[in-house]
Amino acid sequence: QKVLTGYTVTTTVDKSQPIYTAQTVTIGTVDKEVCTTYANVPTGAYSYSNYSYSGDEFLNYYPTDTATTKYVVYDDSTWICAAGCTAGTTHKYAVYTRTATAITEYKCTATEVQAVPVTKTVQVITGYKTNTTKTPIYESKQITYYSYKTRTWVAATTDTKWSTYNDTTLLNSGYSYTGNVKQK
Repeated sequence: QKVLTGYTVTTTVDKSQPIYTAQTVTIGTVDKEVCTTYANVPTGAYSYSNYSYSGDEFLNYYPTDTATTKYVVYDDSTWICAAGCTAGTTHKYAVYTRTATAITEYKCTATEVQAVPVTKTVQVITGYKTNTTKTPIYESKQITYYSYKTRTWVAATTDTKWSTYNDTTLLNSGYSYTGNVKQK
C-alpha cells in the first residue's frame, strides 16, 4: 500500500509579479555655498541697564551726554579773579551712569563651496513574488491486516434424523451425513 511519508516543497519565482521598493538615489551634484563656522557676532546694537547715581562733578563747561553717562546740572558758582584771569562759572553736575551690553547674533562666519548631492526617490525592483507548492511523497509499504470473528458458545444438542441417502430437504436445512446406518 502507498503511505504518505512527507512533502516536497517547491518555490518558484514569478517574474510577472515584481516587488517595488521606494529608494533614494543620487542623480547628480550641485555646487552650494555651505556654512562651515558659526559664532556670536555683535550686531552693533546694545542693551542698557538702568541709570544709577555715581557722584558729583564740578566742570567749567557743559559736558555732552553719552550713551552710558548723563549729566544733570543742579548748582552754578560764578567766580571772578584778579588781573590776568578770566571770570567763569563752575557748574555742579550729578553724574549718572549705566552699563552697555553689546547684543550679539549667532550666525555663520565662514563659508565654502561644496558639491551637494541631488537625490530623487524612485521605485526600484527589489525582488519578485514567489509561489510555493507542496507535492506529497508516497512510499510503498507492506501492511499486514488482521481480522477476527467472534462466536458465541451455545450448548450443543444433537438432533438425529434418519433418512434415505441424498435427502436434499434435510441437507438444505443444515443436516449432514454421519455415516451411521440403522439396521431393521
